[in-house]
Amino acid sequence: MTATDARAILSLASLLLSLLLLPLLLLLLLPSTPNSHSVSALFALLHPVKLLLPYFVGFYQTADAAKRVYVNCDDGSDESGDGSKMLPWRTLTRARDEIRRFQRRFAVEVLVQGTCLPRDQHGRVDFALPLLELEHVDSGSEGRPIEYASQHPHRPALLSSGLRIPHSAWRRLVGEIFTANLTAVSLHGAGSLEGEFGVVLEAHVDRTPMTLARYPNVNKDGTFGWMQIERVLNDQTEFSIASLRAKRWRTEKDVWIHGYWGFDWADSHLPVRSLQFSSNETFVSVGAPVIYGFKVFAFAFAFAFAAKFYAVNLKSELDSPGEYFIDKEAMLLYFWPPGDLHSQEAVLSMGHDGILIGANHDQVNDCKKKIEQVKEGTTSGGGGINAFSDYMANKERQKKIFASCLGEPAGKTSHITFKISRASHIRIINVSVSNIGKTGMDVDGSDILISSTNVSFCGCGGIALNGGNTTSLTRSNNEIELADIHNFARIRRSYTPGIGWRGGGHSIRQSHIHHAPHSGILGLGNDCEFDGNIFESLAFEATDTGAWYSGRSWINRGNIISRNRFVKIRNTVGMNLGFPAVMGIYLDDMLSGISITNNSFEDVQVGVFVGGSRDVSIVSNRFFNVSQAGVKIDDRGLNWRSDICRFDSNFTGLLAQQLLDVNFLFPPFATSYPSLPPTLSLSP
Repeated sequence: MTATDARAILSLASLLLSLLLLPLLLLLLLPSTPNSHSVSALFALLHPVKLLLPYFVGFYQTADAAKRVYVNCDDGSDESGDGSKMLPWRTLTRARDEIRRFQRRFAVEVLVQGTCLPRDQHGRVDFALPLLELEHVDSGSEGRPIEYASQHPHRPALLSSGLRIPHSAWRRLVGEIFTANLTAVSLHGAGSLEGEFGVVLEAHVDRTPMTLARYPNVNKDGTFGWMQIERVLNDQTEFSIASLRAKRWRTEKDVWIHGYWGFDWADSHLPVRSLQFSSNETFVSVGAPVIYGFKVFAFAFAFAFAAKFYAVNLKSELDSPGEYFIDKEAMLLYFWPPGDLHSQEAVLSMGHDGILIGANHDQVNDCKKKIEQVKEGTTSGGGGINAFSDYMANKERQKKIFASCLGEPAGKTSHITFKISRASHIRIINVSVSNIGKTGMDVDGSDILISSTNVSFCGCGGIALNGGNTTSLTRSNNEIELADIHNFARIRRSYTPGIGWRGGGHSIRQSHIHHAPHSGILGLGNDCEFDGNIFESLAFEATDTGAWYSGRSWINRGNIISRNRFVKIRNTVGMNLGFPAVMGIYLDDMLSGISITNNSFEDVQVGVFVGGSRDVSIVSNRFFNVSQAGVKIDDRGLNWRSDICRFDSNFTGLLAQQLLDVNFLFPPFATSYPSLPPTLSLSP
């Protein structure tokens, strides 16, 4: 309690004592047998005391007492409501704006129920708006946080930027295929329908993402079906396939292909520019750069022959349950539902942004959200992120914190569901993020906790975590704990990990990262801890990668990988171009200064791969059912990849330049990593 608070309480006590003593004094002056007039006068004198008590008690409530604000997105009103339980507001934006007017002498809880949509100032649904945007003025303070939560923990509120397609909008076209006229439903604020992979909108049924019509289809076990390149005519523009199936696609106007073009560790989507046919071949021409180029043979020691791919966004290939196609010109949605359409809820992703915290915002507060079905589209300004969010209240897990962000003007976010930019002291607890077109959360800052989080079915990565400074070795103190991250990378398959990290001083612990085609955790930085996690069923579609992957640095040191389990880390769908192994832990291209302790590896191709690294400690690890090696070490840097290690009067390689850039002979690097200063004088 501050001195100011103490003086205010003493003043209040003196006033109340005076008001209580005044009626007693009057009682002495009343006649011994009071009449009705004297009794009425007494009650009139007592009435001001009754009115003043609520005012002063409310004004001087302690910091632990929270003011509650209510939002009912179904039945509330921003015009006639007052934010009370009886007269709630309708939108989170109105609640946020009213909280800005409060005198911040207490904590604030925003309790939400119903289905919340992004609305403009006139109350109209506008999918171009974010679901919620918090700026520096929305901060609480130490001991006085501002929290957003569901009013009913077992019936959480739903924040949605998705367009529900009513049952009445569907018409049976032929067989099991239905259509819905999108001009008959509101598309206000949806923006362009053009997108990075051919479309922006994505269809969902009962909170499950559907499949854009393709060939070959997705297999029954969920793995992808593929075609193979037959001949490469130009490694950046044209190839052929030994099939005439593509003759079906001649009338299609926006064909895309998705494949692993050069190696089975890097994929991309390409727009098809033209299709031409001979008697037994189809010639495919593309209109975008090809990563690594089209390949039929990768190297002389490759174990397969040709790049694999599938074609997508094809109305003519809508031939299995769960597939859909959107005709952007006719504004028609074609859909083969996976069940009875009239007993299911179909939703079309529409919005641009989800929860924005920090971009052009200096201070932000505690947000607890459950986010489902978020769709991101184009990165070039016309796309969409579609969010279904759930604010959840779990009072046992809530933490009273305050925010102090270091924001900078950045304009619009890059269509990330949870965009936290250079913020601090944020707590995201009991979050569920699923069915996202791209990345689930993009977090940049310090002292940020993501706890008990479920991230699933992301089109790209699960969580992008950034913070700290790898030049000054400043720690971020960011934490991810008790997370369940799975079935990510469903659209972009490679280098979109469950957790992608950069920076220093992160802690990722006791989380389960599983069922994805490429890496589980991938990044680069210093002094991070990866402890007690489970990596399971990862890298099943890739080669030459790891469930935990980092590489190409002599200066990114001090990371600890301990007490983790690596289970079923192997390619299970077969290899086309690349190297026939995936690893539990992959230290690629001389990554150094890592401690790997007390981990277990079960049913893996390679447990730990040390790719030319220095100062690596591998202690007390356990290996079971390993196909190739528990620990594999190679001598890259002495021969292959020696160019990036080179340091002489004629040339400075990448790794040597990194050392020079951080003044590695002086603090903080020289003192934090004592084995680093002699590096350039050692051979190897």
